[in-house]
Amino acid sequence: MTEPDDYLSEVMDLFMNRYSPCESIDKATHYLSTDEIHKAIRELNPGSKVSKQDIYKLMRDSGYRFMIEDQKFSFSLKWMLTAR
Repeated sequence: MTEPDDYLSEVMDLFMNRYSPCESIDKATHYLSTDEIHKAIRELNPGSKVSKQDIYKLMRDSGYRFMIEDQKFSFSLKWMLTAR
């Protein structure tokens, strides 16, 4: 990872206490992109060196899944989350 594991672990522990992984779209209560999570971390700590790749890897390793969100002329990928 590009920043000390302690910082990313602390932020993601807070995140994971709020949202749990979701198995299907039907059970999801929230959808966030890697960019949205990264932006929130940067708003908290503008000097953060946590990369989007770090976030993606931690999310996948923690059991979170993503889905395709169709848009009019494109699509995006969003993590499926369930509020605790």
